[in-house]
Amino acid sequence: MLENKIKIMVPITIFLTYLLALSLILPQIVMAESREGFPGRRVGGGTRSGCELNSKQLMALSPENNLGLTKAAYPTLFFFVPQTSTPKTVEFVLRDDKNHLVYEKTFTKTGSSGIINLSLPQTTSLPPLTIGKNYRWYLSMICEPNNRAKDIVVSGWIRRVQLDPSLTQKLEQIKTAADRADLYASAGLWQDALVTLAEDRYTQPNNSQLVTSWTKLLQTEKLEAIAQEPLLGNR
Repeated sequence: MLENKIKIMVPITIFLTYLLALSLILPQIVMAESREGFPGRRVGGGTRSGCELNSKQLMALSPENNLGLTKAAYPTLFFFVPQTSTPKTVEFVLRDDKNHLVYEKTFTKTGSSGIINLSLPQTTSLPPLTIGKNYRWYLSMICEPNNRAKDIVVSGWIRRVQLDPSLTQKLEQIKTAADRADLYASAGLWQDALVTLAEDRYTQPNNSQLVTSWTKLLQTEKLEAIAQEPLLGNR
């Protein structure tokens, strides 16, 4: 009888050990993926004919390696858009890994410089991002509509990943946005860390803890030059 119990317990013990090891390894896998280098451009070129900018340039709030990881099916991306002397059309384009068009949007940039965010709309015509698939995005400030070679462009990649169950459990136990953002960032989900802080900063612009956490997060990817720029909201 005892021998039979031992025979039953051994496979169970091995399986539980495997699950524990997997929960420890998965965050490391995500971190390794988040350090992959991808072609892209976080900072747009200088002044073009038709685009007289202030002292700062068009910039994407994305990791240095140009790959942002996210758990979101319809993610949000952030960009610093400088002030221009006249209103300019800005174009956002998302393509899949086969270069097929997934989504595009244009809007007019007016007023002062600041950080904007663009969210993929949850509509029936736009399917959610596929887990594990790479998508490339482009944001272009159109300086001369008849000569798109003059565009100021930033580009990068985003990949939706499966959230590890142990990370989900930890997130459910955390109460503050700053702590949730820290956990996302430590797991390699920098894009989600950014969204988490931005959402609370929109409603609590004078919260010093959120401002500090935002600044520290941008510093980790060498974006401190725009850390103090105002958040202008969704486009």
